[in-house]
Amino acid sequence: MPGRNKGVRKVYHCAHAHSPVSLTPAFIEKTIRVWQPYSTTPLTEEDAREITANMVTLFRYLAELDRKYPGECTLNQNELLPAKQM
Repeated sequence: MPGRNKGVRKVYHCAHAHSPVSLTPAFIEKTIRVWQPYSTTPLTEEDAREITANMVTLFRYLAELDRKYPGECTLNQNELLPAKQM
């Protein structure tokens, strides 16, 4: 995926420096196994690092929104749409 997602910032340092997850070879391999079904090309270790960095960034942003707007971003079970309507 490197080079294919030019709009995505490279933030590997965030995932490496601040993530509680250690990017061990086993973690990289598992990341590839989890995400490979969603890719039309074979994923590389670099792709797995990029995926990890992007997921860390996403969850940090969601946590920031949750702190900024407490209680406003929740759904109860009755508010969820059936899958076919989403």
